[in-house]
Amino acid sequence: MEINTQETTQFNLLDEPWIKVRNKLGQTETVSITEVFRRAHELECLEGDLPTQDVAILRLLLAFLYAVFIRVDSEGNPSHLKELNESNQEAAALQRWKALWDMPTLPMDVISAYLEFYRERFWLVHPVNPFYQVAGLQPMKGNAKDTSQMIADVPSRIEKRFFSLRFGLGATELTLSEAARWLVTLQAWDYAGKKAVVTDSNGNRGSENGGGTGWLGKLGVLHLRGTDLRKTLLLNLALYDIGNSRIPDGDPIWEEAPRTALKVDRPPAGYVELLTQQTRRVFLTVVNNKAVGVTISYGDVFEKDNLFIELMSAWHESSQSGSIPSYIPTTHKSGRSLWRDLSSLLPQAGGNDNFKIAGILEWASVLKRNRLVDMVYFNVAAIGIEYGSMQGVVNNIIADELSINAGFFVELAKPWVTRIISALDKSDKCINRFGWMAQQFAQASGSSEGIVEKALAQESAYYVFDSLFRNWLASLSPETDDLEARMIEWQDTVYREILRLGQDMYESLSSQAIIGRFDQEKSKTIAAPVVYMQFKSGLNKILKDWKEEFIDE
Repeated sequence: MEINTQETTQFNLLDEPWIKVRNKLGQTETVSITEVFRRAHELECLEGDLPTQDVAILRLLLAFLYAVFIRVDSEGNPSHLKELNESNQEAAALQRWKALWDMPTLPMDVISAYLEFYRERFWLVHPVNPFYQVAGLQPMKGNAKDTSQMIADVPSRIEKRFFSLRFGLGATELTLSEAARWLVTLQAWDYAGKKAVVTDSNGNRGSENGGGTGWLGKLGVLHLRGTDLRKTLLLNLALYDIGNSRIPDGDPIWEEAPRTALKVDRPPAGYVELLTQQTRRVFLTVVNNKAVGVTISYGDVFEKDNLFIELMSAWHESSQSGSIPSYIPTTHKSGRSLWRDLSSLLPQAGGNDNFKIAGILEWASVLKRNRLVDMVYFNVAAIGIEYGSMQGVVNNIIADELSINAGFFVELAKPWVTRIISALDKSDKCINRFGWMAQQFAQASGSSEGIVEKALAQESAYYVFDSLFRNWLASLSPETDDLEARMIEWQDTVYREILRLGQDMYESLSSQAIIGRFDQEKSKTIAAPVVYMQFKSGLNKILKDWKEEFIDE
């Protein structure tokens, strides 16, 4: 058996196919970094093994574009945006972005020149600078783990792997193409817990503890999706950081000195560095062109509080805040659709000092406000991981997307945004009332599972409203629609559907629930017919208050 000892170079990511994409015919392809930029206008999207993998690779690709187009214009002429007078930086950044947007393809001559300059840093197997790794990294005790440690949907315990799509050698051996994808994903999303105590070829010693999950694991990632990959890349290329009033800072990892085994406790210099953050020290064991083992330890460590250079996450005030507010990233929750948190997606929601909108959505507002795009909709994608047990395991991967009329991202849409957020609040109250009824029905039937029945009823109601609200929201046009008429339309929808759900539930009850059960604590009989009338009465009260809001405004 031939073992690759990393004394040779192998698999350059600029040339070798490793990024999975979907073309406009709906077919899946695997392409290199160079090809993904050259054909970005022909490709619909990234389509890797998991949504978390796609967003990790998206951020890698964005790091290239930032590194290039902060320094040169769309034609490759040297013009560093940060070297301009501060008063001119925003206008110059927007002008440069618009020039890129108006091109039918990405300017490959400019991008290729940059890629070639750093070619040596993109060998997956390299004696000194293996990509996203530390050369010579090895555990002080034992051997490298198998490559299942890199794959989010493969349990570390062998006996549990029948729940995964990968098994046998497919879970312990990776082609170099697969290994490259999972390596990028690992640096972004790796779970917490003890890692190997490692040393590198220079005797530096790493750490088994500290740092928690990978950086993206701390966020509720939000990004914009275009109709093709070129547009997706450019929509997320915020050449001017609106929230911090500056050009994005920092250098990608391949422009910095190679990392050693040492864990480094320091914040990133800026967003561009953060896009390629090395939260882990990693080394792949390669045998006969296969990655058969991996060594993982902690890498760059920093606090997440107030790190507003991150553009792909919303922020909320920490419960641990003192006299000076401290903000932490807002994460996504499994089972909670993105539209239910609409107020966190719209810059015009405003007015809440406890919350900060994602920088990339502020950027969307700038693009629309300055008429740099003529898009009818912004498609907002949400990606996250819900970890379990001390963040040491992956419980759920969260992926959602919402189409929002671009008109909601300008100041003139503020009355619409206010009313829609209020409508969501009233919708929640109606669904809560439905859940209350389910809980009371359970008690009337003699069940002790009232809390469970309430949760299940609310979940079923949100499932019904999911497509209804998404379709209604996507149909709204603040520039042409009548605000009052469209709000009444949604109110009627809510009333009709909640009543239907309530009636269906009532008609399915047992005779025991109709007769009812005496509640000793409340000294009264809880019977389904009375509960049903109270449900409808409460629902009418909510709708009455909702209508009065219209009059007050």
